[in-house]
Amino acid sequence: MEEKKTIEYLRKLTFKLTGNLFSEEASIKDYVDNIVNYFNNILHSMPNNVYWLDRNCILRGGNDELAHKLNLKSGLDLEGLTYEQMAKAAKLPTKEFEPYRTTELEVMKTGIPSIAKEEPPIKAQGKTFYYLSNKTPLRNKVGEIIGVVGISTDITKLKETQLDLDMALKKVEAANNAKTEFIMNMSHDLRTPLSGIIGISNIQAKEGSNEKDKKLGAWVHHAGEQLLELLNSVIEVIAAEQPLDRIKKKKIDLIKFAKELQALMQPTLQNKKLTFQLKLDPYLPTIISDKIKLKTIFLNLLSNAIKFTKHGVITLEINLLSLSHEYAKIETRVTDTGIGIAKDSLDKIFDRFYRAHPSYKTQYTGYGIGLFLVKKSVEGLGGKIKVFSEKGKGSCFTLEFSFPIAKKRSQKGIVKSIDPTSDIKDTKKVKETVLVVEDNALALYAIRNILVNLGYDVIAITDGKKALHTLKNQQFSWVLLDIGLVDLDGTEVARRYRQWEQKNKKTYLPIFALTAHVKKEAIEKYKKIGIDHVFHKPFTEKNIKTIKRLLKK
Repeated sequence: MEEKKTIEYLRKLTFKLTGNLFSEEASIKDYVDNIVNYFNNILHSMPNNVYWLDRNCILRGGNDELAHKLNLKSGLDLEGLTYEQMAKAAKLPTKEFEPYRTTELEVMKTGIPSIAKEEPPIKAQGKTFYYLSNKTPLRNKVGEIIGVVGISTDITKLKETQLDLDMALKKVEAANNAKTEFIMNMSHDLRTPLSGIIGISNIQAKEGSNEKDKKLGAWVHHAGEQLLELLNSVIEVIAAEQPLDRIKKKKIDLIKFAKELQALMQPTLQNKKLTFQLKLDPYLPTIISDKIKLKTIFLNLLSNAIKFTKHGVITLEINLLSLSHEYAKIETRVTDTGIGIAKDSLDKIFDRFYRAHPSYKTQYTGYGIGLFLVKKSVEGLGGKIKVFSEKGKGSCFTLEFSFPIAKKRSQKGIVKSIDPTSDIKDTKKVKETVLVVEDNALALYAIRNILVNLGYDVIAITDGKKALHTLKNQQFSWVLLDIGLVDLDGTEVARRYRQWEQKNKKTYLPIFALTAHVKKEAIEKYKKIGIDHVFHKPFTEKNIKTIKRLLKK
């Protein structure tokens, strides 16, 4: 009777596990063998290494997958193996398996499972294998720990892919660094002649023989400054992130600012015979923001508007939406009557390098970075930008900002407006001799002209070795030294001169450096060499103010 009950129980259990019904003649042994084979098939079909060990870390069982990894025929060959025997079967040093045993002993000691632990790699047959393991205590009926059961997954292919990705990422980073370095070097090559163009055009604007020449000089000067500012912005983007703390906050008269933009655009507008409308709210306040970034935004938008408009009107509109005690909400619109933008391109035009009108399809040139710069700068200033456009009918870019208002002083505190170059002009009364070392003839001419007009005697030299010789044999009030000299660069000239100056106990000579680009870490290096201050090209009258202030310290 008991045997019949057992057989009936095993019959139901077998059907529940396997879905198969045995004949009524099947014995208890048949059912037990079937159930054991069923679980063995599951165990040995698993793609992972499955194993269980006793408290002495001796294998009590495992699946075929693990056996094959150890060069054994089946899981039956695993029973009773020590770690030393497993290592011998796998033809590996025992130390390769030691981290596995350490983890298992820890699990049995603490009773805490080890979940998803990446094991140290195993090196075998010229390859490296990686495993991810889960190990948990094996307990008897009363809850005592009698061993450990584990499952280890081969993640070698995943790790190889990860390592390949890491290597690819390093290559990309190296390429990006090389690109950044190229851009920075290119910026030097661009800035140097550009500084000469800005300097000489400024001379023509002030000293031209007639009004027409002065006007043309002024236009070239404004265009040069525009190029310089755009170059600065491109370099900021290429150099990666543009932290908010790099925003230079200055007072901006929006009405004056808009008229400056109009002046910058006037030569191009006149050339294309386009009408320009300036619509300004008369109650616009003086705000606090980054003038360079704002100018970059509007120069890009206005340049695009002019580029894509063959005839009609370009409009710049600035409105005051609301005014509080500390902030002004400003809306600006740049509108044109040009070719417009297709609907399927509107959500892409702010992507880096995207061009709605590829240069190989149309006459419009460019690199697709202008609107990317615009959006980045707008967001950096806390603003928002929207675009409305219809193909063939023009476009309208709407920007909204919340700008801090420039604080007004009380009547008693009002200070009379002072020409920022007034104290510079006073230097005409002082006859000081200055050494200028610059290997670009155009830039050198512009710098020398500025200094001579301010009353300085200027000695101009174009190479480093001659500059070093001159410094040792003549006296100067201060030196303006280009970093990027060909024969002996500016840093080496400064270093050698400081050594000579100290050795011969000469009076300290202020040395100011001039460069097209410089990193923060480089500035510290220059200071250690003995350079007092580093100026970015182009050199202007405003730099004299800084030099005067530094000389007073």
